[in-house]
Amino acid sequence: MSDSDRLLLLSRTDLEASGLGPQDFEAPLAEMFRAKAEGHWIQPPMMFMRRGGKRWANAMMGSVTGGRHTIGKVQLGDPDNPRRGRPQVQGIAVLFDDATGNPRAIMDSGWITSRRTVGVSMLATRHLVRPAPTDLAIIGCGLQGRLHLQALPHVCPTLRRARAYDIEADRTDDFVRWSKTVSGIEVSAARDMEAAVRDADIIVSATAIPLDRRPCIVESWLKPGSLFISLDRDAHLTDEAIRALDVFVTDDRAQFDSKRQRENSFLGVERIDVELEQLVVGSAVARKSNTDRIVAFMLGVANADLAVSAAVLAQAEARGWGQWIQFD
Repeated sequence: MSDSDRLLLLSRTDLEASGLGPQDFEAPLAEMFRAKAEGHWIQPPMMFMRRGGKRWANAMMGSVTGGRHTIGKVQLGDPDNPRRGRPQVQGIAVLFDDATGNPRAIMDSGWITSRRTVGVSMLATRHLVRPAPTDLAIIGCGLQGRLHLQALPHVCPTLRRARAYDIEADRTDDFVRWSKTVSGIEVSAARDMEAAVRDADIIVSATAIPLDRRPCIVESWLKPGSLFISLDRDAHLTDEAIRALDVFVTDDRAQFDSKRQRENSFLGVERIDVELEQLVVGSAVARKSNTDRIVAFMLGVANADLAVSAAVLAQAEARGWGQWIQFD
């Protein structure tokens, strides 16, 4: 049986046991964004729909010209799932052999998505943060909050303190208790979003995307020179705060425009100054001054999932992870 006839199954348990962390994917992600800068991406906008209430579903596909793989990913999200003992995001990512169309691997999409997301944040932070940041704010104390707390010190070793806030106080308290076992950063619970955000050099906003946008972060809360990494669109920045910011960055302008036109997100954002691939290849500079306040709208794109999934597949083939089955 040739490799092209085999299909690898990688469960969430397999991926958790791999020992791979977001820092392992920063280099493959950088290579993927270089391919974007060179015009090699093939990627339609994500398809997104609400399934009632806060539940949602999305689907995306992507490849690069001359690449080995194409990816397709379908996943569903439900913020109530953790109370049921289930991950908030569930689904599958499928890697296909680009030359033959044969499926090569099926992976748990929640794991891939979460590591892709924080890996892209790490990549963006390297190019956007001002020198020697010390204070981090985490808004949303779920999985992304935890992963970012673990990952960002790899990029910013000068980080010393973090303030965490979640609308559910119990989740914030759990986050602080957990942080004492895994992080060298002193983490405290913020009583509200303002207490978390004020004086932070880096702010990571990683909450569930709300049905009704009710932003509360105003311009005066944002420290000169701060970097705001938004994983939840424009959920928390007021339009007044957005207008006061100096530089606007995204991982994909086409996806940004699609969200704006189809889902009425980012209506207060008047421009995008820089895309991530421009920073990676050095064709643009976002931060002109240590006082520039920068927002990075990181939307999540299929080809970033492709970079992470392909790196995982290579490791799995080399180390014998997962379960191989004959596809034909």
